[in-house]
Amino acid sequence: MNVLDKWFGYRRKEPAGKRRLELDCVVARRWSPDWTSELLTLLNILGLLVQEEPTQRELLQAVCSGPLISVQDLTEGGVLPVPRQARKPVRPTAGDGRPE
Repeated sequence: MNVLDKWFGYRRKEPAGKRRLELDCVVARRWSPDWTSELLTLLNILGLLVQEEPTQRELLQAVCSGPLISVQDLTEGGVLPVPRQARKPVRPTAGDGRPE
C-alpha cells in the first residue's frame, strides 16, 4: 500500500474512496495548516522505516531460517491446550488496573 497516496487521497478537493455515508461527502475546502504538520510527520516516519529495512530483512531471514516449534513442543511446554480462562476476551481496564 502506498501510504502517501492514501494520505493525500483523503485530503484532496475531490477525496478518493467510496462514499457510503452522508458524512463522507463533507470535505475541507482548503489545505489545513495541520495537514502540513501531519505530512512532515508522516514523511519522517516513512524515512525512519526505510532506514530500518536492512535490519528488518535480516530479522525476517533469521526467523524464517530458525527452528520450528511443533504442537508436541507446545503441549510438552504446557502452552497447549490453551487454558479456558485464556480464551476469554480481554476487558479494558481503568488506569489503576481495575476493570472499567
